[in-house]
Amino acid sequence: MAGRRTFQALIAALLTFVLGVAACSDGGYSDSPTNEATLAVARGLADTWIAENAPADVDWSWGEGLLMLGLLELSRTTGDPRYEDYALDWLHAHQAAGYTIFWSDSCPPGTVASLLIGRRGATELQPIIDDVDTYLFEKAPRISDGGIAHLGFLPLVLKQQLWVDSLVMFGEFLIQTGLRSGDPRYLDLIAEQYEIFGGHLQHPTLGYWTHSWDDLGQQNHPPLDDQVFWGRGNAWALVAGYDLAAALPQGDPRRAGVLGRLARHEPAVRATQDPATGLYWTVLNRPGETYLESAGSAMISYAFARGFEEGFAGEDAVAAARRGLVGLQARVRVEESGRYVLSGTSVGTNPGPFWYYEIVPTKDNVSYGIGGFVLLSTRLVELERAGRIAPLPEPMLDTGGGA
Repeated sequence: MAGRRTFQALIAALLTFVLGVAACSDGGYSDSPTNEATLAVARGLADTWIAENAPADVDWSWGEGLLMLGLLELSRTTGDPRYEDYALDWLHAHQAAGYTIFWSDSCPPGTVASLLIGRRGATELQPIIDDVDTYLFEKAPRISDGGIAHLGFLPLVLKQQLWVDSLVMFGEFLIQTGLRSGDPRYLDLIAEQYEIFGGHLQHPTLGYWTHSWDDLGQQNHPPLDDQVFWGRGNAWALVAGYDLAAALPQGDPRRAGVLGRLARHEPAVRATQDPATGLYWTVLNRPGETYLESAGSAMISYAFARGFEEGFAGEDAVAAARRGLVGLQARVRVEESGRYVLSGTSVGTNPGPFWYYEIVPTKDNVSYGIGGFVLLSTRLVELERAGRIAPLPEPMLDTGGGA
């Protein structure tokens, strides 16, 4: 154990030196050693992805969109434009090759485009915004009470369903575009959708959110009474909730409604954090019966950091976010080649019974796993820089070479 810790400390010290030099030249900031080491791990994962995936080869989908959002934040936090450049090249490649907006999962690239228009003045991306606009405001199928059906125009018989995933997939587009443009229709739509989704998906007493609502059958999947609460789905609801609450003006009654749902949701999820690792089970409320999952853990922790940042969540939430980062860093291994690998992210997951979530496999270096890890890392670094949290702990990476 002593030898392993020595090796980890050596890695952290080396990365701190290298990236400290880069930070001074790129962004002009000065960070604590552990802060720089935290960014070093995030950069290692991002650089590995970029080295192995040409922008034109990266899919136009939700997971890749989440990855790009992480890269935008990494660029902002480190001052290194390469990460924004990669996201911009990705959008340009798909504009040239062609893309379609046909369900919630094809909307996240629009969020990236909206942010890049605001940050870079990349007005050539406006057609992407227009296409997502047309889908959400004019074409997206809706269930009987107006909720936007997740599966859009996919040729499935039972497609009139709400999935909690949509709250981030199209919700973040509406939030970020609304903030950038000042057009109230964006926040009006996501505020409406959040309440519709919450009415169908949030357990009335436990506070957790279930995965989906089937409007044709008038039932949840999994049923609320089964108490099978998917970790990553609860992460989506938390992220969208805190970002929406931050976007709505103080005094707006819709904001109070969002915060009311979060007040039941946040402590319920936080109570499920694994005390040994700081991570969360892929079925939150069934500890030890499934597995600890990386992307959901990252996004839950990121949501807690956002809630604390905006003043909606307390010290317990940001402490849980810090523990989550420590647990995720322990899942990062650095291979002899210098390649960074994040293990333990479950692949795409549909609504199902408990046994289904239990058998969904995990993979290394999944786009949204890296994206969530980077979002969490940069958010906690920003909070440390602002003097709102204590210095982050030294990353303790997996040096054992296993998955």
